[in-house]
Amino acid sequence: MNLKTQKLKGMLCGAILIGVTSACGQNQQEQERRTPLDLVNFKELPDPTADTLSDWSKVENGLHASFVTIDKRFPKSIAPDFAVEKQASVTGWRGERVSAQILLWTNAEIAGAQVDVSGFRAESGSDLPSDIASTHFVRYVMTDEYAGGCGHRKPEDFASSLSPDMLDNLNSFDLEAKKVRPVWVTLRIPEDAKPGYYTAKVQVKAAEVPTQELNLSLHVIDKLLPKPSEWTYH
Repeated sequence: MNLKTQKLKGMLCGAILIGVTSACGQNQQEQERRTPLDLVNFKELPDPTADTLSDWSKVENGLHASFVTIDKRFPKSIAPDFAVEKQASVTGWRGERVSAQILLWTNAEIAGAQVDVSGFRAESGSDLPSDIASTHFVRYVMTDEYAGGCGHRKPEDFASSLSPDMLDNLNSFDLEAKKVRPVWVTLRIPEDAKPGYYTAKVQVKAAEVPTQELNLSLHVIDKLLPKPSEWTYH
């Protein structure tokens, strides 16, 4: 083997090695992009506001649950002071997605809280399966006040607070003492659902505490929401 042949083979091997290394790096980066956020290890930041001084002395022991409006964010550390609602009703077209919100709270730590929705039953005997409903514990993230609007901002000039924002996929959640925890409920109404009124049971449960049961009603209107590809705008 002459010197030119040896150099050519060396250059060829080097190019192959660089190509393999580059491909491996790209594959690793692509896999990292596809890897979902590990919500199990996600830790919320401490509440930096005076809400932590809220008086929880009037909250009875145990696990509490109530339907609340979907149009309001609930501060994490303020003790709820409203009438408990054990029933809620939502309305939607066939093919539409509608939502409800449940607020959980406790004055002592409770491990492994779960929220389960049963199947939906109509007076006519029609059924909708339980898997049209999904529940997600809402996680709190740090934010700051809007104040004078967007633009260059010095963090020390704007008050920070926790805001309920992120929906996780955990099957159960450890509730903190003297804190609230929103739960977002989503109903995906099947396109072939029969119009009418349906009801379902929502159970909020955890070990060593009484189960809370709520009633969720669904009114399916005799209208079909077109698929997004068929939507028009004006």
